[in-house]
Amino acid sequence: MFSRMRRVRRPNQLPPLASVLRNFSGLAAGQTQTHALFQALRKLALRLRGDTAQPFYSTREIAEFFGVPQPTVVQVYGELEMEGLVVRLRSVGTLLQPIKRQPRVPVRGVVGLPIWQWGFCHLAEWRRFYHQMEETLARHHLVADFIFFSTEISDQEHFLERLLSHNLDFVLWYKPLPA
Repeated sequence: MFSRMRRVRRPNQLPPLASVLRNFSGLAAGQTQTHALFQALRKLALRLRGDTAQPFYSTREIAEFFGVPQPTVVQVYGELEMEGLVVRLRSVGTLLQPIKRQPRVPVRGVVGLPIWQWGFCHLAEWRRFYHQMEETLARHHLVADFIFFSTEISDQEHFLERLLSHNLDFVLWYKPLPA
């Protein structure tokens, strides 16, 4: 028998919206509801961020307080997520991201993969090799950093500087140039 793993919604520790937005008298006029709500929630999210991730207000709470439809709030939450202010977790709720974000899985290092541009564009095996390499590195908590180059590397010193500017921990170069 398998037991279902459930995500448990943590209680919201943020102060009530009415106390945080005491002077709220309505969304800004002259803007669409979506844009005005986005501006208001963006300011609110930036003000309430802390050192750790915490549950954000539910879409229902926001819709009731601001007097907008819930789908509008869902759309605005998507835009806030694209900015990195919140993370939406299905069936758990929305989390307000901390000021300094921490990766979910610690990264062990960054691996530079210099890739011959022509081979990657024109050879299916070449593309498959690098996709598999990226997946394998990810399984070992390593990040692949693709660095494309052409056969005519006119200035080797410039290419070396380019490699060094990526701050790599390792370099794996399949079929390196003789030079």
